[in-house]
Amino acid sequence: MDAKLNAEWHRLKQVLRGYRGTILANAFQIEMQVDQLLCEILFPASDDPNIKPDQNIPLTKGSARALRNLFDEFVLKAGTMPTISFGYKIELLGNLAEQIGEVRAVVPPNLIKTLNNLRRIRNNFAHYPITFIPKKGPVGEQTLEIALATHKARYKIDQAYFERTDAMFHAADEGLKAANEAMRNNLNREQDASLREALGE
Repeated sequence: MDAKLNAEWHRLKQVLRGYRGTILANAFQIEMQVDQLLCEILFPASDDPNIKPDQNIPLTKGSARALRNLFDEFVLKAGTMPTISFGYKIELLGNLAEQIGEVRAVVPPNLIKTLNNLRRIRNNFAHYPITFIPKKGPVGEQTLEIALATHKARYKIDQAYFERTDAMFHAADEGLKAANEAMRNNLNREQDASLREALGE
């Protein structure tokens, strides 16, 4: 390997190390948003700071916050038992969307597909090596091709790959934020309707 190609290899190695970290950090953020959405679906408005359940957690509306915290601790981020995987959380979200009309309205199949694609990308960057392959050409004019080699396929890592992946993360981020907001707004509308009904309006 000539000096120019060696310098390029070192430069790209640093770029890819940073990008791998970005992929893992972004995937962690997306998984946290999935956790929030699952909690919002299963325990609506339970992050309301005014909710103060009794210590024994009776099964009332006021117990929602404590139940949500237990679900988060024992299921989503379990420390004393195997934590459920990102893939399982996505599957659970998809199953809830199939069964609950309000969830289906805000979690379309393409969002589930994007989340699964991001999960695979995250897993690939976490578990498989990135290789640098010199392209054929005269000494001093060679360039490097970057590839992520998995047991199933080899993915060419270039600017177009970066842009597609970044666009997927952005779409998932926006979709999950919108779904969380829509679930909260649905609950607020239901509460407003119940209040109006109780007031005889």
